[in-house]
Amino acid sequence: MNPRQRYLDTLLFGNPDRIPFEPGSGRESTREAWYAQGLSKDVSDIAEHAYRKAGGRLDWPPMRQERLPVNERMIPLFEEKVLERRERTQIVQDWKGNICEIGNEYSSEYLRDAIDFVTRRWIECPVKTRAEWQPYSQSC
Repeated sequence: MNPRQRYLDTLLFGNPDRIPFEPGSGRESTREAWYAQGLSKDVSDIAEHAYRKAGGRLDWPPMRQERLPVNERMIPLFEEKVLERRERTQIVQDWKGNICEIGNEYSSEYLRDAIDFVTRRWIECPVKTRAEWQPYSQSC
């Protein structure tokens, strides 16, 4: 079974030869916790390291260098901007048009690219009612 067949067979409740294992590399604070708990900073591929620690013995597939240049985000994006700075927090507009409050230690990049876990207080979304959605849905 190739990786694509295995993935589809798993999602479709089939009978794959084995379950796909894609642990990811962790967000910034997660990796820092792992290093504090003893993970060597010399580990170059955290996903393969996790696979080996879980008992994996098969060859690990090489990292794909090529990525399809697909922009899965809406077009156009909302302008990311800080609307208000407070003592410990800031009110920002993210790329989806959401207005939320986050800590001053974060930039809108953390919301856009999931660099780390960011606690936020949602204030407002760009579309609030079905009537406001209608003009957008008809243009699709």
